[in-house]
Amino acid sequence: MATVVTPSIVEPAFDPGTVVGFWSRAVVAGGRFSSRIDALELRYASSVPGADLPALVIASGRTEAFIKYKEVVRDFASLGYAVYVLDHRGQGLSGRLLSDPQIGHVEQFQHYVEDLHQFVEEIVATAGHSRIALLGHSMGGAAIAAYLTGLAGPVHGHVAGAALSAPMIGIPGNNWLTRGVLKLLTWLGRGDVPPPFMNYRYDEAAARTVADDEPCTRSGARKRFIADQYTAHADAQLGAPSTRWITQAFGVSRTLLEHASEVRVPVLVVSAGADPVVDNDAQLAFCVLSNAGRDEVCRHVTVPGALHELLMETDRYRSEALRHITVFLDDIVGAQPSTVTRGAMSHDTPVPPNPQ
Repeated sequence: MATVVTPSIVEPAFDPGTVVGFWSRAVVAGGRFSSRIDALELRYASSVPGADLPALVIASGRTEAFIKYKEVVRDFASLGYAVYVLDHRGQGLSGRLLSDPQIGHVEQFQHYVEDLHQFVEEIVATAGHSRIALLGHSMGGAAIAAYLTGLAGPVHGHVAGAALSAPMIGIPGNNWLTRGVLKLLTWLGRGDVPPPFMNYRYDEAAARTVADDEPCTRSGARKRFIADQYTAHADAQLGAPSTRWITQAFGVSRTLLEHASEVRVPVLVVSAGADPVVDNDAQLAFCVLSNAGRDEVCRHVTVPGALHELLMETDRYRSEALRHITVFLDDIVGAQPSTVTRGAMSHDTPVPPNPQ
């Protein structure tokens, strides 16, 4: 299918007011369902002008909530998608798993995958969408990759493919020494608290500032806008991961590489060239193994110089990532631009205080 990248993708212009206005009139942020694993309440937001539109399911990264994805939801809704964003268990506005809500925790990484599987099957597919695409960032990208290998059960027949933004297929520091320390901490009964070398709380000042050694995004405007969302929804704030979470995250890398050849739908992996958070070599390996002995299933591209949060980066990097993603998604599901909003993508302009 021939693809035309719209001017709103090529020439972004960040307007927080437009994003907030779209969210207030076109998004339902109160979606919820109970996980069939343990009845934990899981939250989601959706912008669904009609069931005849292709659906885009977004799975976010660790610490993230759907309130962080307001701009992203607006952008893809403007391209003709019905957009759904799931808050993973233990973060965002979904139910927490520990008495300390600041600790990111999961008992098994597989639980993220099973929740995603349930969300696609019971919420998205039942809405009547004939075509479903997935978009995952970081930890959400790893959960989608695991879902596509069939680790939570058969992939729904309407799922046409997935784009993965800086997926957490591998993590730097995953070595025998670190794994040994984590194993010892778990043996000592410290599995549900952060390890001493990674113990921090949500820091609002840091959330608003682009540090000299910033790992995620250089966009000060987006950082401030996102920080305002977390200030307005303090219950979505999250700090360090637990020892068990790190152990599970380390383990999923090997699992994904072992099962990569079981992916049966098209996948796009977009790596951030200057990403210090996840392992780009593991992302490439996943694609290579997915394609082994077959026609190309997985395509891998890199955005040179970009930091980890490709969808929240400055326009220079974000626009390139979005071009790759939108062309890929259009090829597999063929969305048409929506009349709901045609707001342009962002420019690093000042953000007004306290957007709601």
